[in-house]
Amino acid sequence: MKHKIMILFLVLSLLNGCGSSSGGSDPVSHAPLISNLIFNPQSARVNDGGGIIRVETEFKYSDIDGDVKIYSIKMTLDGIDIYKNGEVSDVENSQDGHISGYFDMLTTSPSNLSYEVYLTDSEGNDSNTLMGTFLVL
Repeated sequence: MKHKIMILFLVLSLLNGCGSSSGGSDPVSHAPLISNLIFNPQSARVNDGGGIIRVETEFKYSDIDGDVKIYSIKMTLDGIDIYKNGEVSDVENSQDGHISGYFDMLTTSPSNLSYEVYLTDSEGNDSNTLMGTFLVL
């Protein structure tokens, strides 16, 4: 019985010694999450707006760390890729909210615009990607 107690004590001592030698643990960095991507309008007819319309876009985000930094958009218009990256403003230290913007879309001819949107935080963690399609019919 004395040997079993000694072995149990030894195992517990070894387990308590595992981990960081600084006494704390490294902070965990979390990637942001995005949802509810909305384009308004969602489509257009040829020559709507006299050949150009403004398309408003919005999505929700959440980030436990509150360190959302960069937005990235990839648009593919009739087979041509267009990339747009920029710093997200007015969300410093915010753990959730909405991000909105707009772009102007030519409506002079039928076209097919697909898009992908994601966020990156200050630690370089990318969010999930949201995708959709905007059609000029």
